[in-house]
Amino acid sequence: MFRPLGNHDYHAHWARKRLVLGLILIIAGSVFLADRLAIIDTGFVWRFWPVAIGLVGLARIVSARKLTHVVRGGFTMVVAFWVYACIEHLFGWTFRSSWPIIVISYGVSIVLRGLLANSRNANQGSVP
Repeated sequence: MFRPLGNHDYHAHWARKRLVLGLILIIAGSVFLADRLAIIDTGFVWRFWPVAIGLVGLARIVSARKLTHVVRGGFTMVVAFWVYACIEHLFGWTFRSSWPIIVISYGVSIVLRGLLANSRNANQGSVP
């Protein structure tokens, strides 16, 4: 399912990351410029900016080469949901009252990545 990155794959992977980051910056800059020129009202856009974080998490999961990348993408999606829930006050959440959820989620992601790394090392050690 997951394979190690070769030299060519490694460079292609970073090229894709730079492309996505560049596109995100272009879109964000265009939105800010359109707001300054009174073409659009960013009040509506600001309500949904956590979707961008969620898309980054989804992209991490889709392009994952290791299970630890899937865990990181999942954590990114949890952060996106948390930010959106706090902005919209879903479940009565605010940033002030619900920040421990992120601390717990981050702790879970660290434990999962550690367990996955240990199981991978154990599997590699058993191969002759």
